[in-house]
Amino acid sequence: MAATIVGFVGVAGLIALAVWVQSPWFAILSVFILMNCWTGLRQALALSRRDKMPRRAGFACPSCKAAPFIGPYWQCGKCGNAFDTFETHAVCPHCGSQFTATSCLDCGKAHSMNDWAALILAPPL
Repeated sequence: MAATIVGFVGVAGLIALAVWVQSPWFAILSVFILMNCWTGLRQALALSRRDKMPRRAGFACPSCKAAPFIGPYWQCGKCGNAFDTFETHAVCPHCGSQFTATSCLDCGKAHSMNDWAALILAPPL
């Protein structure tokens, strides 16, 4: 978010420079940078919203240790419907397919449901 704000300030300076020297190339460059800053701002806002989403207690990714999101963010490979794999213990509620691995939405690595729960159940070292 901070980099995007600095980018917008820099673009404002480039636009002022383009107007002052009457350069169409500076204007084109300014528009290009402005579009990239706008995209960066949208991505930063989306990540901020994602970080505020509720997460499920009692499970953690074995790779990145992140708790999974609560909601239908996993898609069945057989019927294509979205469902919450942690609510149904890796069984699609629409077609009954059982899944051997569940992917982490944070790091993308797949682990068995037992591995997700095992981290929480293991005693601290």
